[in-house]
Amino acid sequence: RFHQSTWQPGSGEPTTFFRTMSLDGSPELRTVLIGEMSLVGPGPLLVDSPEPGTPIRILISSAGRRVGLLDCFRSDARMLGIPLRVIALDLEPQLSAACALADVAYRAPRCTAEDFISFTESIVNREGVSLIVPTIDTELPVYARNAVLLAKAGAVVAVSSTEAVEIARDKRVSAATLERQGIQVPRTELLRSFLLDHRDWKWPLVMKPIDGSASVGLRRLLSERDLTNLPTEEDRYLVQELWEGTEYTV
Repeated sequence: RFHQSTWQPGSGEPTTFFRTMSLDGSPELRTVLIGEMSLVGPGPLLVDSPEPGTPIRILISSAGRRVGLLDCFRSDARMLGIPLRVIALDLEPQLSAACALADVAYRAPRCTAEDFISFTESIVNREGVSLIVPTIDTELPVYARNAVLLAKAGAVVAVSSTEAVEIARDKRVSAATLERQGIQVPRTELLRSFLLDHRDWKWPLVMKPIDGSASVGLRRLLSERDLTNLPTEEDRYLVQELWEGTEYTV
């Protein structure tokens, strides 16, 4: 079900050696030799396109209440004339609206469980899944680390690289990374450091877990009077300037 990326028409015919070694997608040899680029290996593995009329099977992980996401996939599939089969996973599928509307649903282990990936791989093999769509922050690192394994089973995971996920999951690292790229970010500091000296901070502020999700643990700090009953794990929380504005999400 897998093949190496093929040569693109019009770009010249590679030698048998380069095609056999999957180097036809690599940088030009000249640029590697003079140090302008690195030879990082062959092109990515790609999933073969299904035969016409064969349903595309997607798996929505931690489906929960994501009925809107399921509806978007089905609406686009109808518009494109593509048969679609939706498989849903959830910790409690009997309580999940999306699982109720999926073509089939399975009870899955927690994404932090040791058998989460092996279970997901078994569903990929059983259902012939070609695309996995993660939906919660906490499962992104797990899927990122195992994307190659699941790709070998036939399913592409819609997830960024492990490095990108690690940056996104740590709000302090995210802010520092964006700032290095010249993007304006709210002033950010660990709660412990903030409590030692916050005389020059402008209120209001917001406190949140470094790796928080779904606003769990988030608090608005309007003045110093709100600096009570704070978390004891001061290195797991950060403080940021509270910026008002329009929120854009995908």
